[in-house]
Formats: sequence, C-alpha cells, structure tokens
Amino acid sequence: MNELTLEKKQQMEAIRLLNDWSKWVITIETAAIAGIFEVMKELGTIQAASLSLKGFNVALDLLLSLGVISFVLSIFYAGQLLFSLPDIAEQLPHAKEKSINLMKGAFMGADILTYEKRQFYCFVAGLIFVALASAVFTTQNVLR
Repeated sequence: MNELTLEKKQQMEAIRLLNDWSKWVITIETAAIAGIFEVMKELGTIQAASLSLKGFNVALDLLLSLGVISFVLSIFYAGQLLFSLPDIAEQLPHAKEKSINLMKGAFMGADILTYEKRQFYCFVAGLIFVALASAVFTTQNVLR
C-alpha cells in the first residue's frame, strides 16, 4: 500500500475528528433525552390549579417532546455518518475530492456535509426547544 500524502493524512484526521464529534453528540443527546423524560415524569405529577397553568403544562410537554424528537433525529443522522466513515476512509487513497465533506459513501444518500448539517441542525433545534421549555417553566413558576 502506498503512503498517504500530507493532504490525505489531513483528510484522515478530519475523519477522526468527525467520528469523535458524532460520538460525543450521540452521548450528550442520549443523556439529554433521559433527562427530559425524567423531567416530563416529574411534571406529570404536578397538578395545575388554573386553566392558564394547564396551558403551560401542555406547552412544556410539547416543547420537551419536540426536543426529544430533534435529538433522536440528530442521533439518527450521526449514526448514518458514523456508519459511512469506514467506507470513506477506504476510498481516501483514490479520492479526488479536496475535502471529506464532499465525499459520499457507498451506502449514503448524500455527501458527508449534508449529514453533518442535518446532525448539527437537529442538535441545535433540540437545544432551542429545551431552552424554550425552560423559559415556559420559569414563567409558569413566576405566575404561581
């Protein structure tokens, strides 16, 4: 086997960094999902005294559920990305692309950058939904 050029070694390092990023995102999101379910379980035991407070509970459940869905989608895209990285690494010695982001694995429907964006945007959406739920929860407690 031929020695990889400096450019190919840099691309291999980019693959390793992407692999690490995706695994950490999956770990963080899995913990976040577990935390959200625990919070939802606790919120389910609290009785709302008024109709407006019941509305806050519905909003909290909706926002937290959307957060879970976003995190699950991000994990799905990260999993697809992790599944494709060995194939990309095998293609590397003969690849013509200057960036791994432009490469596409044999089992991928799109290039790596598309999967990276999907993973990242779903992660950010999950964070936004959880932040909004925190704001609703804080507002609800102020109004009690």
